[in-house]
Amino acid sequence: MDLRGAKPKGVAGTTASSVRTSLSALDKLAALVEAQQLQAREDNAAMQQQQQVVQEAARTDRGAVQALMAQVLQLRGETTTIASTVPNATLGNRNTGTPDTSVRPQAGQPHVPLPHKLSSDATLREFKVWRSAWSDYEELLHLRNQPHRTQLAHLRSCLTPEMRSTLAHAIAELADDAELCETCLDAHVVTRITSGIWDQQTRKRLLAIDPPPELSEAVRLCRCEQSSRNANTDLAGSTKTVQNVTRRQMQPFPPKTVGTPPIAV
Repeated sequence: MDLRGAKPKGVAGTTASSVRTSLSALDKLAALVEAQQLQAREDNAAMQQQQQVVQEAARTDRGAVQALMAQVLQLRGETTTIASTVPNATLGNRNTGTPDTSVRPQAGQPHVPLPHKLSSDATLREFKVWRSAWSDYEELLHLRNQPHRTQLAHLRSCLTPEMRSTLAHAIAELADDAELCETCLDAHVVTRITSGIWDQQTRKRLLAIDPPPELSEAVRLCRCEQSSRNANTDLAGSTKTVQNVTRRQMQPFPPKTVGTPPIAV
């Protein structure tokens, strides 16, 4: 039996253990490399998403600035046009020396472009930009001095059809959730009158009525209390005047003093 090619049993066991250790280390290293690659991909995706958000915000801000610059340039052009017509109106006719009334500057409302239409899928940043543009539009046209229907018409013109439908649906849901009573308006008005009246006696009389009074009855009671209070004030003033006159009439007149005759010298 040739034993030259045979290895000792202890050496073979040590080699197998070293191989297993190396394989385990390689597996751990491969798992670590894979985890690092996955983390790098996630970081790249997050960075790209952040860059997209920054670019979108920059485009939105650039659009708002361009719209504002367009409004400023348009207002400046209208001001220049009015200023160019003023000297012709003030110089008048050079031959007669009278003012020329044929050319007059028209001081009408400036032409203000509408803000961009607000869509139902707008982000918070887009809504803030639209809100700022709407505030400028409202201020330039003095919409707060206009009737309520006119203000609503201008607002609807700045909304997309989807946004108008969304608002109408949301308002209807709020009304349903609030459970508004269409027939309870008079009762609410009576409650406001009772809580806001300053006269304590009238308030006690209103609270003492059971069941609560109708609106017409509450108004009639308040008016009667006010009339009686005014009449009582007038009567108190008249009584004081009569007492003063009576007191003066009852006072005795002072006696007349008779002077001594002059002494003749």
